[in-house]
Amino acid sequence: MATGMYCTFYAGTGFYLLAAFMALFYLRNANASLLKASTYTLMAGIVLFGVSFKIRWAIWGHLPLTTMTDSIELFVVFAAVMSLVITHRNTTGGHLSSLLSFYVPPLAVICLVNASVAHRFLAVEPREFRSWFLAIHVGIAFLSYAFFYLASMTSAAYLCQAAHLKHHRIS
Repeated sequence: MATGMYCTFYAGTGFYLLAAFMALFYLRNANASLLKASTYTLMAGIVLFGVSFKIRWAIWGHLPLTTMTDSIELFVVFAAVMSLVITHRNTTGGHLSSLLSFYVPPLAVICLVNASVAHRFLAVEPREFRSWFLAIHVGIAFLSYAFFYLASMTSAAYLCQAAHLKHHRIS
């Protein structure tokens, strides 16, 4: 069971990295199929991280949120899910899907750093929360961090677009 946890965790990290490369190539080539493939790859990474989290929960018998790896994994999953929700909404006839190319690459870097130290934290039993209210509080806190992340990346996309428009580069 522990082998499955490691495999799903590192495979999820790999899918995040693959989604980031596809999103970056979309910025370079403006090929919509790359962005769609990046979306599906990101979804696969989210599912694999969810499976890894559930396996850790099953192994230890309580909610694994007290180690650094689990906390960062939860943040990355929340940020990825919210980025998919935001990028698939229509706003006055336009699509926000190109924002995904700004959201995913930093998340992939965070996943890569997390994966480089995860072997130390995945083998450690997480501490148990005293109550479910504390676990809910921690979950809501990480959800708010994900919203702050999305706001900052949206601001970066706006600054990049403003610089391109200022120099009359519209592609």
